[in-house]
Amino acid sequence: MKNEENYSNLDKKYVWHPWTSNHQLQSENLIIEEGEGCYVKDTLGNIYLDAKSSVLNASCGYSHPIIINAVYEQLGKLMNFDHADGFSTIPSIKLAKKLAELLPQNLERTFFCNSGSEAVETAFKMARMYFRLIGKKDKLKVISFDKGYHGITLGAMGASNIESAKTDNFPLPIEYDSIPTPICNKCSSMEVHKGCSYPDSSILEEKILSIGPDSVAAFIMEPILGLGGIIIPPVEYVKGIRRICSKYNVMLILDETMTCMGRTGKMFAFEHFDIIPDILICGKGISGGYFPLSTITTSQEIYNTFSRDKYLNGFRHGHTNSGHSTASSAALATINVIEQENLVRNSSEIGTYLLTKLSTLQDKYDFVYNLRGLGLIIAMDVNKGAEVDNKIYKLCMEEGLIIRQMGSTIVLLPPLILKKEEADEIILKLNQAFYKFSEQEVLV
Repeated sequence: MKNEENYSNLDKKYVWHPWTSNHQLQSENLIIEEGEGCYVKDTLGNIYLDAKSSVLNASCGYSHPIIINAVYEQLGKLMNFDHADGFSTIPSIKLAKKLAELLPQNLERTFFCNSGSEAVETAFKMARMYFRLIGKKDKLKVISFDKGYHGITLGAMGASNIESAKTDNFPLPIEYDSIPTPICNKCSSMEVHKGCSYPDSSILEEKILSIGPDSVAAFIMEPILGLGGIIIPPVEYVKGIRRICSKYNVMLILDETMTCMGRTGKMFAFEHFDIIPDILICGKGISGGYFPLSTITTSQEIYNTFSRDKYLNGFRHGHTNSGHSTASSAALATINVIEQENLVRNSSEIGTYLLTKLSTLQDKYDFVYNLRGLGLIIAMDVNKGAEVDNKIYKLCMEEGLIIRQMGSTIVLLPPLILKKEEADEIILKLNQAFYKFSEQEVLV
């Protein structure tokens, strides 16, 4: 431990952790010191296979030399410069161009933000202002899923319906509504089984009509719901959502903060559903976790509506680090690595391999069920008390494996660079954790 500092005690004394209390951490807070590839090491020298990609964003793993060199080179030139008042920088231009090349033709103009929550709020503002500019000033409502999660800032929280993200300490914005999430516990893929109880996408149409089409600005959804339980909607359901939004002139905002850049086995998750959104949000893995960055990409027509307005003369919105030069360089390098190392294909192939191996664990342990996934976003549900106190998560940590446990849902989101032998290691360590849990249950 460097300088003989007790970082754990210092952490508890000075750091305000998000989402939790330092009092809850007790002696369990690990201080992660370094990482390489898919592995991280704490200050005690313990090594863990990170099967959740840090904050779900380490898409190319840790210490990737190409990304580090790109960041270093840019810092030696210019860390950043004002992205407003007629200025721009080369990395942000190149990144916007690269996104336009990767995306369908009508997604061509990119606005830069710093986090998923910030991008969501910006997209809401963009949609509402757009309709005001074309004379539909009452189109303000935003509809989302009742298990959707789109961020923790005040406006984004209005469209997030996860109980853990809500608070009673202040009133939330009122221009939000929701529809039931398309979920069926018997389904584990994008295919609907016979007799499935998924709600039909027409429920969105009913909601729009009940509110009034002239009052609804946007419908926002995650192509794969994250905090809501890794829910994968059926293809036809999502296509129906697209048709309904087009029918009533409601912007379809896809929040791909978690699912962009190869995570699902395609560069963008919406490609699985054969649709194109009006506004696309990317974040997390777009910069590999090396710098905070998120993007909003939309059409030239929407951009030009703002640009032509004589009063606004553009979109009056931005932040100090919008279009940050070094963050953009990190994102460009991340995308370069994803393409050069064929990580989209690797995500698909290793994800399929993991699902096949995990199905044997599902058959082996009666408390594991509803295995599902696309690419390297994989989940399974557990019962028999496994969700209490994150028992499976803690047992995995003992085995040197970091997973994500959300109540009764176990989630694997390893870096896209994951190799077959590392996938085997995940299975081995999960099996050991499941076995320990099953033995504990027998003793009880």
